[in-house]
Amino acid sequence: MAKVLHIITRLDRGGSAEAVMRLAEGLKRDGYSVKLVTGLTLEPQEDIDEFSARTGVPVVRIEELRREVSPINDLKALIKL
Repeated sequence: MAKVLHIITRLDRGGSAEAVMRLAEGLKRDGYSVKLVTGLTLEPQEDIDEFSARTGVPVVRIEELRREVSPINDLKALIKL
C-alpha cells in the first residue's frame, strides 16, 4: 500500500486547507495510507478532530510548523517530521 503524507502549515478554512482535506479523504477512500500533518490552527480543534474521525485520516499537529520563517522552529518541525 502506498503511503501519502500531506503537510500544511495551517489547516484553517480556506482554499488550500479544503483542497488538502478533500485530497486526503479521496486518497484514503481509494486505498492509500494517508496522514495529514499541520501546525497550530485558528479553527476550533473539534473541526479537525471531526474530519479525522469521519474520514479515518490521522491528523498530527506540530506546534513548530508555522507559516513564518524561523530557522529554530523550522529545524524543530523538520526533526519532528
